[in-house]
Amino acid sequence: MMKKVSFKKTASLFVILTLVLCMLFTGCAGRRSVTADEFKAACEDAGFTLTDESAYYAAMQIDTVLLYVEDNTSIGYYSFADAAAAKSQYAQLFSQLNTGSSDEKHIDSAEYNRYFVSNDNAYALLYRNGTNLIHVIGTDNEALAKVVDQLGI
Repeated sequence: MMKKVSFKKTASLFVILTLVLCMLFTGCAGRRSVTADEFKAACEDAGFTLTDESAYYAAMQIDTVLLYVEDNTSIGYYSFADAAAAKSQYAQLFSQLNTGSSDEKHIDSAEYNRYFVSNDNAYALLYRNGTNLIHVIGTDNEALAKVVDQLGI
């Protein structure tokens, strides 16, 4: 004998499944905090040697600063003392990069920000998760994409 399944149970399961799928497709799983060591390893694998500039920024409430600046490439990892400072710096960098073109992608929330654009002329990623901020900007799209892909951001 078949058991009757109520409409309410079926509707509830459908709603739960829909919510789970929406979270998966919006990229919630991709929001991760990157450590300084992970960032350094990804950059080195792509051929970029970072310098530790943390001592120069200590007075500005920035705990860790790893930078690569050469030719048309700027790569940086910053770990701020608090999320508000990281968000403020993200907003400043975003205002300098955002052109409003159709190939730009931007996500903005209280704990997470991501701006990305890649075209024939340039590659740019700004990524903030909590107190950490990463920027990867330049014209060597292949090498920069390698860094971002390895980090999974």
